[in-house]
Amino acid sequence: MQEHGKVVQKTYSFPTTKDRLRGMMRGTLFGWNKARREYQNLKYLEQAEIPVVEALHWTSKRNAFGFVTECRLITRDYPGKDLVQHLHLSDEPAAAYWATIGESTCQMHDAGFWHRGLSARNVMIGLESPNIAWLDATKSKTYPKGGMPDEKRAFDLLRFWHPLFSRTSPEAKTAWADTYGEAIDLNRWWSFIPNWKRASFRRELQREEARFMDS
Repeated sequence: MQEHGKVVQKTYSFPTTKDRLRGMMRGTLFGWNKARREYQNLKYLEQAEIPVVEALHWTSKRNAFGFVTECRLITRDYPGKDLVQHLHLSDEPAAAYWATIGESTCQMHDAGFWHRGLSARNVMIGLESPNIAWLDATKSKTYPKGGMPDEKRAFDLLRFWHPLFSRTSPEAKTAWADTYGEAIDLNRWWSFIPNWKRASFRRELQREEARFMDS
């Protein structure tokens, strides 16, 4: 990701034939490319009045065979740091920020929006309380309003809270829960994950934990 003045440019590259073939059903040949998909998802959230970084436009390049070799998403620069950076600096955001995070997560799920990348590194903490902005909606999926399966909602919540639970204060947890409308209960959320998916999802949570530590 590169910053250019007041905008941020996120580039997806597919430099080899293997890369393009691997992604041919996911946007390098058929369907929307990653940059366009993320652009549309951010616009969907924006129209639902959920705080996100402002998506400006997207571009793509194709080779002579029609495969996408590169695509880019351009967003407005959002002043501030992501939540992981704050926590690494022992600078936990005030309760008002957590309340906004909880409220916006509830709005997403009520709108049928499965983020799939809900995590501390994908939420920006604004310079003025309680402003925040979500980003990285590349893998997101939408369901009819009010129709998102409990499994998908639990996936988002576990992905977000699993690395954070032991690293946040009771005040932060309470502020989030009050606006999300549900207590933070990792065990209850796990009950919505089908048994046959738990091993792979547990590995995903381990990867998210590693990303948190490396950020």
